[in-house]
Amino acid sequence: MDPERKKDELSVMEAVDILSNMSEIDLKASYEEEGELSEEINWRDPRQALLNEDALKETFRIIQRYLQNMVRNDRASLQDAETQKGVQAIMLLADEATSKMDRYAALYPGKASPISKLKEVDDLKKYYLQQILGQMPRGIEKAEEWEEELKGKGLGTGEQKMGIKDLEGVRKDHNYELFFIKSSAGRTYFSPGLFRHIRLLGNFDELVTRVEEERSFTRVEEFYDWEMYEGAKELLRQTAPYLDAFYKEAMKHKKRPFVAALNQAVMALQMAANPKNLKKNESFKSCLEYFSDFHLFLRRAMESPGYGEMIGERQTDVFSRVLLHLTHAFCCYFFLRVEPRKETLKLIDRMIEQGEGGKKEEADEKALQVWADLRHDDECMRALLTEYPNGPILKTLEMFREGEEFEGFDPLLHKNFPSQLFTFSGGEFHVTVMRLPCPTHQQEIQRASVVKEFAGLLHFYQRETKPDRHLLIDLQDRTSWQEEARCKALASFGSRAEFIDSLFVVGLPKETDFYFQSGEFEQMAGAPVFFEQFLVQLKGTKTSGYSFPPSVSKKEILAFAESAFTVIHKVFFGEKTTLTQRERQDFIEIFYQLLTLKLIESTMSDSVSFTCKDGIDTGGVQGGIFYGFLRLLTGKKWGKEERDQLYWMLYSPALLVRERAVQARRLNRGIRTLEAIHRPLIKETKKAVEEINSLFSDLQLPFNLD
Repeated sequence: MDPERKKDELSVMEAVDILSNMSEIDLKASYEEEGELSEEINWRDPRQALLNEDALKETFRIIQRYLQNMVRNDRASLQDAETQKGVQAIMLLADEATSKMDRYAALYPGKASPISKLKEVDDLKKYYLQQILGQMPRGIEKAEEWEEELKGKGLGTGEQKMGIKDLEGVRKDHNYELFFIKSSAGRTYFSPGLFRHIRLLGNFDELVTRVEEERSFTRVEEFYDWEMYEGAKELLRQTAPYLDAFYKEAMKHKKRPFVAALNQAVMALQMAANPKNLKKNESFKSCLEYFSDFHLFLRRAMESPGYGEMIGERQTDVFSRVLLHLTHAFCCYFFLRVEPRKETLKLIDRMIEQGEGGKKEEADEKALQVWADLRHDDECMRALLTEYPNGPILKTLEMFREGEEFEGFDPLLHKNFPSQLFTFSGGEFHVTVMRLPCPTHQQEIQRASVVKEFAGLLHFYQRETKPDRHLLIDLQDRTSWQEEARCKALASFGSRAEFIDSLFVVGLPKETDFYFQSGEFEQMAGAPVFFEQFLVQLKGTKTSGYSFPPSVSKKEILAFAESAFTVIHKVFFGEKTTLTQRERQDFIEIFYQLLTLKLIESTMSDSVSFTCKDGIDTGGVQGGIFYGFLRLLTGKKWGKEERDQLYWMLYSPALLVRERAVQARRLNRGIRTLEAIHRPLIKETKKAVEEINSLFSDLQLPFNLD
């Protein structure tokens, strides 16, 4: 740990982020001299950088102090070739940032001073030349050669430098799945040495100390551990009849790989359900780790030859049926686990209380204050979490085990476990809403496959005379190279003969220009034109992102859409002839809620999930909107119970799985949509429900929610 570091001072990682951003400044871009500056410093805007000279000085000072600490405390690391390249890459960034800023200052002589004249910049360069190079036996011995390296020659540090620039995305938790996926040519998407640089740049003892302070404050891992302890107990209770039948015969067949793996899964689950193994008790292995072992052994059992042989045949042997029933029951209740909420809600409320948000806004309608409060509470949450920005980095490091880096992106294996969110019922329908990370395994960018456990859930659904059915709303971007393979894998899986009556995969885009009403759609304000373009999108062009299974009639979907447009326009937008960009965005979200209900009705589904790559941001917020939509249409006053349920759905997955807040862009749009839904319902709920019910034949609002 750096003993000189003050609480509010930059970390080394933050300092390198600043250098990286300044090195990326576009000198061809125009900057309004009198334009409004953002409250948070945008280090890619040279005006803002130059106006924050104190922060600039601190950036170079922190880098120098980091090098000084390395010489004092970890001199041996300078013998390592990768460390040498990493340090040189930092210096390259520092030189590029200085050069860019000096060139910008030269465009405005008399108004801006070159930062190369700062004492801190000169001190850093001198220290590197005089103190660091001499410690590097494999490094460059002459200052002149280092100057050449700063021009991009000689040492091959380009990969390290790009890896360091990737740090900003890592810290913001963007595209972390690409750490585990290779290109079709077998290449990696991030520098293989990037995690070495995460440790290097964070001066890892400093980073770990800071994160441990965070964890002792929030105790995130203890909450997740408790949740898995409760989940393990519930899983054992739900599968007790199957377990009894299993153990009556299992020991006679314990040498069979399928039986042995299943027995290991049971033992791991029992350990996860033992309170002595709770993390707070400082046990050798936590309940969360044992639950993860249970899941791993379950998958191994399903990948064994014995399971494959049994699943492909009609079983008449009693013990074979017992094995399949237990396996599929484990899969079902693994996905339909009910999460405890009380303790996690305490954590969320405490974090909001400790945060320092801005002034709370006053809603123009008293009933709408709930959404203003949510915005304020979110500001408080984010204000607190900005003090502890490294949670996602540590979570990625935990997932990125040495020697196993490229076993593939597999959210379920990365301890991102599915669960129930809530249920709703009415008439003949009783529907469970699930939080479901994408149930796929992906090693290469162009290939992904659905995991065995998800197939096991569907097999369990088929056990009755009238099989249960699952509607999977895929919110991934099937038009993007990052997510196309996972989308195709899910759609293909749903079209398999064995699952065609129990799984329905529908693609709803959340990343296209039409969804954001940007690009060519930005000025499309006329309601009739907007409706016409919406129908074109729903027909499923290559770039639209919408997709429907063959069992869902496209003709019926389009007819429903036309009727739904009329109802939404009347109920929520007062039949306005023009709609602003924001109103059109809200319109799309409201339509998604009605389309989900229509799909549940037409497929007679018993469960539904809003699935994105990890079920945290896109899927998490979509589930929150759906809950809010159904709850608001009950006409009941929004109270603490509803508030707690929504907060838990929005914040719990991001906090427990990635140790961060839910993505702000997704959340803000979700809040805005719920406010747009709520406003016309304040006085006209009954009439609105009647209009909406006209769109359905079997489903009729309001529903009972649990």
